[in-house]
Amino acid sequence: KGEAAKLLIAFWIFGLCNNIGYVVILMAASDLVVEISNQTGQVFIVKDFKRDCSVIGTGAILLADIVPSIVVKFIAPFLPLMIHVRFALVILTKTFGFILAAFGYGHSQGYWMMIFGVISISFSNGLGESSLLAYTSFFSTINVVSTWSSGTGAAGVIGALLYSALREANFSGRNSLIVMLVWPILMASAFWGLVKHPYISKAKIRISQLEETTEEQIREDIPFTEDIHTTMAKLKILQKIVQSYTAPYGLVYLFEYFINQALFEVMSFPDDFFAQNRQYRLYQTVYQVGVFITRSSMNVIEVNNLWMLAFLQAINAAILLMEVIFGFLYFVFVVLACIFWEGIVGGVSYVNTYRRITTEVPPLQREFSMSINSFGDAVMITMAGSIAIPVHTILCKVENPYEKKKRMEWLVHTNIYI
Repeated sequence: KGEAAKLLIAFWIFGLCNNIGYVVILMAASDLVVEISNQTGQVFIVKDFKRDCSVIGTGAILLADIVPSIVVKFIAPFLPLMIHVRFALVILTKTFGFILAAFGYGHSQGYWMMIFGVISISFSNGLGESSLLAYTSFFSTINVVSTWSSGTGAAGVIGALLYSALREANFSGRNSLIVMLVWPILMASAFWGLVKHPYISKAKIRISQLEETTEEQIREDIPFTEDIHTTMAKLKILQKIVQSYTAPYGLVYLFEYFINQALFEVMSFPDDFFAQNRQYRLYQTVYQVGVFITRSSMNVIEVNNLWMLAFLQAINAAILLMEVIFGFLYFVFVVLACIFWEGIVGGVSYVNTYRRITTEVPPLQREFSMSINSFGDAVMITMAGSIAIPVHTILCKVENPYEKKKRMEWLVHTNIYI
């Protein structure tokens, strides 16, 4: 029982520490955009813009934060697991990334350091998620997936609250990122200090074996065997995984990150007591709370219809896009409720996709399936970032509906007294 408890705690820590860098970079996106704009000499306010917008937009930071991850998530499942080597690389690149991003602040030409820091953190996150999800297939309990999912959700809340608290306490962007170096240290301590690592043998898998698996074999204990499939065998598995799990799961992420990176920055309420950069951090924090609650619910909430979740997230994206253009929700707390629901839907999609893979996919296919499915969210997040950049520019040229309403009310009030 003691070993089992340490294992579950370790995977919770892995989820927390692996994802927190990604979250912190997205939380810092608004600050990074301002810093990069200032260092490159770009004009922060453009004449065509009718809102207080940055030239670059947070979608550009999202792309730098995800593109390296998408590359590694695609390649890693086709390579030998070698978990200790991979994990050491995860720790080194995460540490290096935080140091680069931190010391880019305040330096002439430091924007290149910040960009390469974000890229290094992204590489670390992608390799860590792909490798650790694959590694869960070698443990006999599904609860390692549950605690990993809960840890990734906690990363959102803790990362968002910690970065916001540091900035509110007047920590500079540089010092806030330096504080984050505690996470790779904690992650390494858990991996080599808490986990009793299983022995993993190697076995060649024939394509015919993929079709001969019975339902009884799916339910049996996990064999500690690394499945060295041929490329053709892996492509055969990939087709099934995409159709059943990755497509709806990826669409949820597409709509989710379109909201976060295209809409959050321009969704402002002039009469509210939050400044614009504070509103952005508030939206991210509320979203992450919703994600955390549902990513910790694998053993409580079971949803098998993954396509329904994609549909719900699409509706959420449409509502919030209309809010940015027309301002019909009017109260910031109504918008916060929508953002919280966005996080709920995203978290439910995450845990139930991996729950279904763990319980429905044959044991010898699970390592590859768990790893390659994470590639789907990376693809869709990249697409969301690519869409967010032009949409951000278009929305910046549309007047804030609340500013317009405020001006109309002032004109009406003035005419009454005239």
